[in-house]
Amino acid sequence: TWWGMTVDAIDDEPGQPGLRMRDTLVEVNGNSLRELDPDDCEQRFADLFGDGAVVLVEPHVEVVGVLTSGNPVDMESLKADFERFAADWAVELKMQVGTHPCSVRVQMEGPQSAIKATKPELDNLMRYYADA
Repeated sequence: TWWGMTVDAIDDEPGQPGLRMRDTLVEVNGNSLRELDPDDCEQRFADLFGDGAVVLVEPHVEVVGVLTSGNPVDMESLKADFERFAADWAVELKMQVGTHPCSVRVQMEGPQSAIKATKPELDNLMRYYADA
């Protein structure tokens, strides 16, 4: 991803203590894996990784919030905005309509630095819908 290389498999042998699925490798031996196209990221990792390599890993995190509005939320527009937001910021966004049409549960997932960087922008987007 834009944020680094996402862990999608961990070999049983030799294993990687502390590494979890969906964690993000952001640096190898002091060389960044961020802001690269996927092929370039994989190539840089392959070039740098080996016995004794030092890898900086960020955890995959999830944040959850609730969008509450005084009026029913336009779910189709919100869904389209969430899809664009997720694609632009390279994070995952999920929404779940509550029992009330004015309430939506929102979950954002991704590398820790991605969530930190994008959360204020998501707050602005949610505020737009809350005030509508």
